[in-house]
Amino acid sequence: MKMCLSENSVSDTLRRRERYGRDKEKHAGMRKKELKLVVTFHTTTDAMAMEKGCKRQGAPGRLIPVPREISAGCGLAWCAGLGDRELVRKVMDDIGVQEQDMHEVMV
Repeated sequence: MKMCLSENSVSDTLRRRERYGRDKEKHAGMRKKELKLVVTFHTTTDAMAMEKGCKRQGAPGRLIPVPREISAGCGLAWCAGLGDRELVRKVMDDIGVQEQDMHEVMV
């Protein structure tokens, strides 16, 4: 039995291969895991207040889902560099947010 490939099927295959190559490049650019300060909170409200306070005061970091290695009261945590511990603590004091815990985690 003879197989015949139409131009459409060949071009579809080439497009899929090209797309796969782009996807591989995209995933190759993912962040490398680094040791970070991860602050957990008792409530989601506290986590959201932390994000707002840090943005207002220009403090570094971002909200992330709580890493699996950690157990927390809510599913969100604040992630910042290890050197930003005192600045993060100052923001929490200023806005009246109490952390559940501070961890050093590979994120």
